[in-house]
Amino acid sequence: MEDGITPRLWYLSEVGKGYHRKGENFPSILELHPHGRCYLTTLIEGFGFNSKGKVTYKKKGYSEIKRQRGEE
Repeated sequence: MEDGITPRLWYLSEVGKGYHRKGENFPSILELHPHGRCYLTTLIEGFGFNSKGKVTYKKKGYSEIKRQRGEE
């Protein structure tokens, strides 16, 4: 995210195939380069990120991706 700490969330349907290219707005399954250290994971409903970018329980029904997109 803009704060440089909080990881940005994406729906799997938005993630592209192949290697990511600089300047693309959406991530890809593969990295920007072959030895990248990013990975895919799942953030379960009810969990979000604290001020240090760590996963933490928020409350039942909480949606971090909706918060990030201004839908909540």
